[in-house]
Amino acid sequence: TGKILVIFGVLLTIAGIIVERTIVAPNFNLQIITGFGILLIGIAVANLVTYRIGSKDPILMKRLAAEMQDERTVDIKARAGNRAFWVSTLLIYALLMWSSFSANGSLPRLSDDVLWFVLAGCVLIPFIVYISSIVIEQNRR
Repeated sequence: TGKILVIFGVLLTIAGIIVERTIVAPNFNLQIITGFGILLIGIAVANLVTYRIGSKDPILMKRLAAEMQDERTVDIKARAGNRAFWVSTLLIYALLMWSSFSANGSLPRLSDDVLWFVLAGCVLIPFIVYISSIVIEQNRR
């Protein structure tokens, strides 16, 4: 899987760069193609590293697989996911309310740049909540 993802990632990245340089007035930001290729490469590297570690130490991989299915670990991840879900729900609700109030002039409109950062925050902040919840819960018990 890792090797296939690397190939697709490299092809998408190259295609994205070529398309960015050849199309003069695109209807949307073509860097998304390159960005998706880079994302695939990152996922591929993670898969390949995991496979390498597993092939060198199969006992460690069996222990990690058993730990991933442990009830305590599953419970911690479920609670962390629930917290992240509520945080993302609140962030997106706040953004929707801002957008509604700015449409009738009660609040200033968000510029495209600010909106991009707010949307990125709606993705990153719940992820940070999820990871930190897992770390805190694992250290607590």
